[in-house]
Order: sequence, then C-alpha cells, then structure tokens
Amino acid sequence: MDDEEMPLEIKKDFLGNIISESDGLAEIINDILYLDKLEAGTTPLNIEHKNITEAYNKALKPLHQLFDQKNLHHSEVNLLKNEFFYFDEMKMIQLFQNILENSLKFANEQGMVQTKFQEKEGMLKISMFITGKKIPEEDLEFIFEKFYQSKNQNIRKPLGSGLGLAICKKIITAHGGTIAAKNKEIGVTFEIFLPNQTDRT
Repeated sequence: MDDEEMPLEIKKDFLGNIISESDGLAEIINDILYLDKLEAGTTPLNIEHKNITEAYNKALKPLHQLFDQKNLHHSEVNLLKNEFFYFDEMKMIQLFQNILENSLKFANEQGMVQTKFQEKEGMLKISMFITGKKIPEEDLEFIFEKFYQSKNQNIRKPLGSGLGLAICKKIITAHGGTIAAKNKEIGVTFEIFLPNQTDRT
C-alpha cells in the first residue's frame, strides 16, 4: 500500500507507536546516564535542612491523576515529632517518584498505597506499602540491581527502563542509609532507613 493510500487513522497509530517507542528509549538512556553519574559520584549530594514529608508530597502531586485512574487509595501516616532532616531534596523526590511509579505498575486495581514516616532506633524510617502481587522470595535481594530480570515467567514486566529501583538504592546509599523490600500478606513493603541528622551542625 502506498503512503497516499494509507488511511489517516493508520498513519496516526503508526506515528503514535514511533513516538511512544522513542519516549521509552529516551527514558532508558536518561536513566542509564543518571545511574552512571550516581555510581561515579559525579552528582554530589546537595544536603539541606528540609521537610521530608513535604518532599514526599512534591513527588506524589504529579501522580495523583494516575492513582485516580487506577482507583488506587493513597494514605500517609506521619508519626514524626520533627519532620525536618538533612537530605538532598531533589534526589529524595526522585526516589519517592520511582517507588510510587513502581506501585502504579504493580498494585492491584482499587488497591492501596500507604506511606508511613517514623523514627526508629535513631533512624528515620519510611515504609511504603503496596497491595498487589508479592515479589518471589528468590528475587528480593536482587531487585535493586540494575537490569535484573526475574527468572519467574509469571512476573509481569511493565514498561520502563528497569533502573528505577537501582537508582533508589544508589540515592539511599549516598545518604548513608539502606533500602529493602519485604513481602507482606497482601503486598510488598519498601523499607527505607536514613540516618537521623536533625542535629547536624
């Protein structure tokens, strides 16, 4: 079929697919470059005294519509006496968005995402619970590695660069903290621990 004979709707679909694939490739390239910079230490932390829950809500705000489209209920539990800590706000926003976007891909329809902030044993603990399919136990310690693919063929592989959680780990490690995923009865919890530096001088 010549280009002149191709129906307009087919042309639109064809161009739309090209644009979508191009955007996906651009995302992968950007994530690879960003992760390389984190690993090389060429993106130093910009540590400031900031409100951690405000940073979280800045990450959440642009995703509200997507949560509504999937009928996901979001809740936030704040048990902190002091919400101000020393951290790189832009990198923490990136971390929160990566995990929230991950939850949008894997959470059940009409499911729940709950984030809890608390202090535990001298650390800032952030728990992000997502209802949905559990992570195979053999994958739990590897999901933060770049390009890791589960051997379990029943695991959905959503669109994306596959580097979001690897980026999260590098950001947390740079802050002197840890991140881990744990299976719960009806979903998965991401547990983030950061040094409590409220008294930093």
